[in-house]
Amino acid sequence: MARAPSSLRSPMSDVADRIAGALAGTWEVLGIAGEGGMAVVFRARGVSGGSDVAIKVFRPELSSRLAEARFQREVEIARDLSHPGIVPVIDSGVADGLLYFVMPFIEGETLAKRIDREGSLPLDEALRIAGEAGDALAYAHSAGIIHRDIKPGNIILGPTGAMVADFGVARALESAGGDRLTISGFTVGTPRYMSPEQGAGDRRIDQRTDQYALACVLFEMLVGEPPFTGPTAKAVIARHISETPPSIGVVRPMTPAGVVWAINRALAKNAADRFATIGRFIEALSKEPPRSASRGRTVWWRAAGVAAVGVATAALAFAALSSPTELDSRRVLVFAPEDAAGDGQVNGAVATYIGYVLEGTDPLRWEEARDWLAAGQSGAGLSIRERRSVARRAGAAYFIDGEVMRETDSLRVILRLYDAATGDLLERAGRASDPSASEARLGAIAVGELLAAIIDTDRIDLGALSERSPAAIARFYQGEVAYDATRFDEALDHYSAAVDIDSVFAIAAVKGAQAAGWIEDVRAASYLADLAIRNESLLPTKYREFVHGLRHYHAGRADSAVAQLERTTAEFPEWAEGWAALAEIYYHLMPRGTGLDSIARDRFQRAFEMDSVLSPPLYHLAEMAIREGDLDTARRLAARLEAASPYRTISTQLTLMMRCAEEGPSAISWMTVADTAAHGVLSAAQAMAPSPALRDCAVAAADAVLRPNAERAWGALLVLQSVLLAEGRLDELRSLLQSERVEGLPASMLLVVDAIADPRLSTAADSVYDGLGTDFAARPSSHLWLMLEWASASGRTDDATAIAELLIERGTAGDRNAALLSGIAAAHEAVATGDDNAAALLAALRPTANSGELVWGLWEPLIIERLARADVLIARDSTEAARTILVDALSHRSVAELLFSPMRGRLLAELANTDRG
Repeated sequence: MARAPSSLRSPMSDVADRIAGALAGTWEVLGIAGEGGMAVVFRARGVSGGSDVAIKVFRPELSSRLAEARFQREVEIARDLSHPGIVPVIDSGVADGLLYFVMPFIEGETLAKRIDREGSLPLDEALRIAGEAGDALAYAHSAGIIHRDIKPGNIILGPTGAMVADFGVARALESAGGDRLTISGFTVGTPRYMSPEQGAGDRRIDQRTDQYALACVLFEMLVGEPPFTGPTAKAVIARHISETPPSIGVVRPMTPAGVVWAINRALAKNAADRFATIGRFIEALSKEPPRSASRGRTVWWRAAGVAAVGVATAALAFAALSSPTELDSRRVLVFAPEDAAGDGQVNGAVATYIGYVLEGTDPLRWEEARDWLAAGQSGAGLSIRERRSVARRAGAAYFIDGEVMRETDSLRVILRLYDAATGDLLERAGRASDPSASEARLGAIAVGELLAAIIDTDRIDLGALSERSPAAIARFYQGEVAYDATRFDEALDHYSAAVDIDSVFAIAAVKGAQAAGWIEDVRAASYLADLAIRNESLLPTKYREFVHGLRHYHAGRADSAVAQLERTTAEFPEWAEGWAALAEIYYHLMPRGTGLDSIARDRFQRAFEMDSVLSPPLYHLAEMAIREGDLDTARRLAARLEAASPYRTISTQLTLMMRCAEEGPSAISWMTVADTAAHGVLSAAQAMAPSPALRDCAVAAADAVLRPNAERAWGALLVLQSVLLAEGRLDELRSLLQSERVEGLPASMLLVVDAIADPRLSTAADSVYDGLGTDFAARPSSHLWLMLEWASASGRTDDATAIAELLIERGTAGDRNAALLSGIAAAHEAVATGDDNAAALLAALRPTANSGELVWGLWEPLIIERLARADVLIARDSTEAARTILVDALSHRSVAELLFSPMRGRLLAELANTDRG
């Protein structure tokens, strides 16, 4: 098979090369036929001719953890199976360190692909597929072989009917992998179809595990999704162990009672309550249920509860998480009202808008029911009993549902409030208007009548949201949909349009500021945050502190932003976006304190645990893992991010970082990628530069972006020369700064900055400084900062004093930059004169730049001033305080931190000498 010419080749392309080379004498690999979590399937043909085959190759990281002989022995046991519904194993072995086995290539598609394409299947076809797969399983069970991983992906819909693949593989993996698989995070079996006993780790499983899995598959064929889903494998397994499956009879009412009864029995928690054999399960699907079915089902689920308690300690923990015993009297779960036309549609806009109303009504807290339903499930058609069950699982004491009714001349929204503890209807309210009204607005008004039943107050003011323009509400909800899908640029457009229509729509402004922040549009974020703050009395409580924190963040006021968002997360500890925003401050800005990266990681991790598809935490945690060399964690997070985020820059950056960390800089055609994704390449260079193990990658990436007159050439030059300086490659640095490649850039000025970091460049810096002249007043403040730093470092006391006085004078004008630069000048003057207040003046300096300026600015991060403070503290024997500064003085936050790493190194050496003395 030819090597793929892509500049960013998939790791599976390398597996293809390895397996094609190793099996070249027997099989000709034609291409990739499919990929899964543990393996990739290649289509191949015998070199001597014959029919095509499928070669399933386990991923390198899994192959390395398996005992080859034991794996092949277990697969050999399954090779004796001969049944028209079983895909046979032709061969197995190890090639170039990769475990594989060979099967006939079946023309057709997997059941998984068909379900993905069509959703639910016709009843007769679903029963036929289940029957054919059941016959194959019954034959294998009679031979003493349990499949252990029945799922739609292992059922192939071929020309002769359904066929079951991968017999013996799950058992072989379990046997050959042992504890090494568990430790490395691999799961044998698929959580969505895993029986309670298998999920709890019980080794004594039998054919009834396959029966349970096949019932899950049949459930999915009829409903469009398996009985249990969730954000993590543990959450899904917990639901299998402790929860009653949704009723097929509710979701698909025309399903025959016998089919519903048979599936329910096959899904019994306790294996003893299922059918004795899978053949009896298949047989029961075509019969009427026994008269005792209703009573029996109650008994089974009651027994299931007992079984779940006894399965394992882990199961107890999962059950406790999924079924809270205490209901929060402040929490309300909102089900999207259904369309009374009966077409199964729900109105998410009403549910979302009601939620914002409830957030503005202390002390209530709201959650949308969709977050507690199975993936893709809207809640339509659920009975009150089922809705109550969902609310209790969410820990909510109350839940709301309703209908939207449209007629020719009117629009009506009816809402109902229920007690989740008893299921009792507490209150009913409705609002009607003409057809042009917004149903979300009507719902917001109607919900006010419900709240008096649970809030001890005479009057509830809902004007802030209920009086918004219908057109603005419509654009706001479109923004919510895009925001939930992490399409932040699209969301920003909708939120901005809502504000343009209704200028006091404060919550739309807040959400717009959030969306703008995630895509680094600082101007839009600041404008929208300011607008929201002007109308903050119209905001739900949760967003009042939050929006002030956002505004401080975008203005670069790190300490104030932290204070605001720490209060927000303390009051709303389950709000993922609050934790994510707080983490961004610690990660990008420079608030007071130490261990900022560690704090940021903790906050990102909390946000991730609450919302596993929120893009910023995923991205930053993956980025951290790559820099630390934890590539397994980075791969998992990057895969989640790829599924959740459409942003090419983010995807490109992580792909480049991961690929280079794994294979080195020569594996990537950097120039080719930079032609179309320069921002992503430069972002990757900046992110990799602080890690010594990734600096060759950072140099290759920055070098590809550094082109004459290119838009991002200055940023590329900063990264490239900072890495060269940090590594002491001074000849390369001089050559770079004098080359034609930097034409049009103020490269010579960088020599002055570089000389402050490394005195070996002093001669070149003196030449540049002298060329700037002594007409200091004609220079901008940023140039004066550079001249002040070099005048101080090179002993030009008179110049330093004159420049400092000029900067201090300019600082009184109120300009942000001039004010901070004047503070820098005063601190340097104190250091030069030996003033006892020097350390305090240096400590009082705080960055005021936004995150972009902190990353790419030379003076804004105040790294020289932080190092100068450490120097003063060392001279005063305050070694612990100095060490704290120096340990935290090298991070990902800015190119300046890397640039001044030689200066930091000298101070660390001086500190070590002081310790020894």
